[in-house]
Amino acid sequence: MELEWIVSGEPFFRNRTYDLRCLTRLDLDISDPNEISGAYTQAEGEFFTGALQSTKGEKMEHVKALLSFAEKDASNDASCSRDLIKGPRNLGGNRDGWMAHRRSLCLPLAKKVASILKEMSDGAFAVRRGVMLEHAPGTLNPVTWVDCLAVSPFGVFIIDQYDWIGTIKRSMSDDELLVRENSGVVSVKTSPLRRAKPALRHLRPILGEYNCPVGCIAVFADLYCALDPTLPETILQGSELHHFMRTRLNRFRDSHFRYLDSRMIVTHLQWRCADWGKG
Repeated sequence: MELEWIVSGEPFFRNRTYDLRCLTRLDLDISDPNEISGAYTQAEGEFFTGALQSTKGEKMEHVKALLSFAEKDASNDASCSRDLIKGPRNLGGNRDGWMAHRRSLCLPLAKKVASILKEMSDGAFAVRRGVMLEHAPGTLNPVTWVDCLAVSPFGVFIIDQYDWIGTIKRSMSDDELLVRENSGVVSVKTSPLRRAKPALRHLRPILGEYNCPVGCIAVFADLYCALDPTLPETILQGSELHHFMRTRLNRFRDSHFRYLDSRMIVTHLQWRCADWGKG
């Protein structure tokens, strides 16, 4: 099933079509949420639009409805493991089951991040799986999903895992990447850093009072893809994660700031999240 975004009455990205994989990201972040007027599904000829109600509960119900619709026939090529592609189809539209399945696929990454943080710091830290941030209340896409959210004494990290297959390179746009498969087919995909922008925009202001650095990381599987060396340093493979976190630790030390109070930041974030996820 494919869908075409209609932005301000015109198809977005030169009439290019996108399948329902983007819905499973929850943030639907193809364009500014205030500009999205709806989505047209070519397969079923249905038009989805409308404004959210003012209460948080009603917003979340709207998100549940979107996610439930996406689960019917959506493969999440955008992130997480390929196991997730067939997972949602077997869950019968069960939102809680979908989220639990996705969080289980993020468990190896969360354990790896926790192991790295434990090695690098004696201070407290937290790693949460499947965190939902309400970054845009009152819009068509009020929440965004984060595979892993790591809170450490030297910063907060938004970490999403991807399982694209092929060679990944820059494109002419900073918001898109080129993926060349072994067959020679080249596809254009939204950059993980573009997808992480809603979470970054949400977390940086609310953590500003703590002088807390907030960054995003896109972690790709080592077995299925090759990353062009000119890609941004925050797009990396699992084997590079330890070195990346080490550079961030040393960068924080060079700033001569005191180590962050991770427990206080966790408490602050916990009540600001639509869903704090699982540990």
